[in-house]
Amino acid sequence: MKYLQLCFFILLTYTLSSYKYITLTDNKEWQKAGNIDKYEMRSDYIVKHNKNTTMSIKSIEKNTRGFGTLMKYIFADKFVGKRIRLSGYLKSKNVKDWAGFWLRVDKAGSTEPLAFDNMQNRGIKGATNWTKYEIVLDVSSNASGIAYGALLTGDGQIWFDSTVNLEVVDKTVSTTGMNYSIDTISNLKYISSKYLDSTRDLTKGNNNLNATYLTLNYELNNIDSVEWAYAEVRVPKGEAPLYTYYSVLGGSSFYSGIQVNSEQERRIIFSVWDAKGGNNNKNVTADSSRATLISADKNAFVDRFGNEGSGVHTHLIFDWKEDSIYKFLIHAVPNFIENSTTYTLFVKVDENWKMIAKIKTPHFSNYLKYAYSFLEDFSSHDDTHRRAVSYQNIWVRTVTGNWKEITQGRFYLPFGDKGRAIKDYGCGLSSNGFMLISGGGFNGTYIPTPALVIRHSTNIIPLNKMPE
Repeated sequence: MKYLQLCFFILLTYTLSSYKYITLTDNKEWQKAGNIDKYEMRSDYIVKHNKNTTMSIKSIEKNTRGFGTLMKYIFADKFVGKRIRLSGYLKSKNVKDWAGFWLRVDKAGSTEPLAFDNMQNRGIKGATNWTKYEIVLDVSSNASGIAYGALLTGDGQIWFDSTVNLEVVDKTVSTTGMNYSIDTISNLKYISSKYLDSTRDLTKGNNNLNATYLTLNYELNNIDSVEWAYAEVRVPKGEAPLYTYYSVLGGSSFYSGIQVNSEQERRIIFSVWDAKGGNNNKNVTADSSRATLISADKNAFVDRFGNEGSGVHTHLIFDWKEDSIYKFLIHAVPNFIENSTTYTLFVKVDENWKMIAKIKTPHFSNYLKYAYSFLEDFSSHDDTHRRAVSYQNIWVRTVTGNWKEITQGRFYLPFGDKGRAIKDYGCGLSSNGFMLISGGGFNGTYIPTPALVIRHSTNIIPLNKMPE
């Protein structure tokens, strides 16, 4: 599964986005960002490229989780309305995860990027000689700044020529990354059960491929101290093939949702990572860095997970039904003194809120900064069956008790579509929410990604009394 990869992708975007708020003028020198305690980042006067000084990013310890970046930030004034290209030379040594250059265009007065590319879909791995790399993005009329640099994730070392170049290019040069635009929402459909029924027989999927992995990142801009997150999930009838995960609410340290695990078993899932994502070997993480279970439903299964970071996994065997609405509620309580955060998942079952589990993770204390949902085929391959889900009526509540309705989400494919000739995935609108559809060779809801999608607001606060 891709939970940790997705969280890292989102965390990288948000971390780099928030960096500009401590930078009031153009950077003349390279600045450190990311997990600066895990990487040595400096000028290298021994390793040179074409007689130019190089910059080096090197992991300090083995099995590093996180990333280090050297970056600059400039005002966008002279590039507004134009297409720009970043080009630079980079070499690598023993890169375990991936590395690359990155470029981001920032929107005025927001932490959301207008365009972004960090080369993750073509990341540099292993040992490479000096190679020129390029990133091309559009700078829209409402851009305020441009951030760029080089980054290393996980173990290894990279060097890059400090003379990284930014230049204006013609619009005939293709862009390489995500250009976020609200223009794509004009193609969104309202997806009804009738529509799904009428198109089900048209599916002709590829049994050599997984159904495409789809995500929605929710806009929490300018909402401070979010303590609660609420969302509803509905799986349309006939849209729940085996080995499908419908992640209803996820964040920087947790994920939750419902799964189809076998013909006989369906689950409610809630898991929380160890500090800083943990370790792929769940037995390696030090006790002081482990997430700990505070309490759980008496029927919940509790264990530790590995392979994609590590942490505490819980699930409740629950025969959820298609075409029924299930309500999810996440509670995040940071402890700034001991530097930890406790997450609790509640699910409304039979008109009552059921506490699934309460889990604390150390070395991290914060309220909810972002939230996401996703749709995943976690079989080895199953593109022959279509799966669909509606994520709807999404709200957050601050520590002061103010509810905010979330009506915008960014729809995208963080891991691409493997160059599919048939774009058998898409995003539409459902009742009070967003509909994601993937697999089966047909769905008729394809829109270019990424896209900013907007649902209709209800203005009806989901609950007045919070469960304990």
